[in-house]
Formats: sequence, structure tokens, C-alpha cells
Amino acid sequence: MKSITNSITSSHYIQSLAFDQVETYSLQRGEEYNAVIQMLKPERNGLKVRKEKRNNLSH
Repeated sequence: MKSITNSITSSHYIQSLAFDQVETYSLQRGEEYNAVIQMLKPERNGLKVRKEKRNNLSH
């Protein structure tokens, strides 16, 4: 049995879409997100220093 498939590149698919408006949403906003970022900053900075000094984050 012969299978027939049609394919289209993503750029062609995007160009074929018709729309007047695009809405996007980010879940990385608000006070809760900012609080988590502030809490994680010291750990991130420590890892950054370790990487710069030893280039090894596995330990």
C-alpha cells in the first residue's frame, strides 16, 4: 500500500495564516515571579562565580 504525504515548511505555513491581531501571554510576571527571582538570585550568582573560576558546576 502506497502512502501519500504532503508536507509544508513552517515558514510557508506561517505565511499562509490570516489574522488581524496576535495576543501573547507571559506567565513570568507579577509579584510572585519577582519574589522567586529575588530568592534565586544569590544561588544564580554563586553558580556564575563557580563557573567563571572552575568552569565546573557538577559538584
